[in-house]
Amino acid sequence: QFFSQFDGSWILEEYTDGMTSTPKTMVRYIVDVMPKGPVPVSALEWRIKEDVPLNILAVSESARARTQEHRGDTQSRQK
Repeated sequence: QFFSQFDGSWILEEYTDGMTSTPKTMVRYIVDVMPKGPVPVSALEWRIKEDVPLNILAVSESARARTQEHRGDTQSRQK
């Protein structure tokens, strides 16, 4: 492992773009890493590039599932 510490935080912001009125979500991921000893920056960047897309995909899938669950709950209450 390259890191002795690897922390991150997610920031989710809802917005609408100028072309549609459909709400969208901007996802930002802030990473705070501490390498184990001297590690080339390019190696750190590569490791982060490998991990972050997988994390974002997992968050996206979870958000979609929760949205579907929420819509199902709302529809069942309306009946």
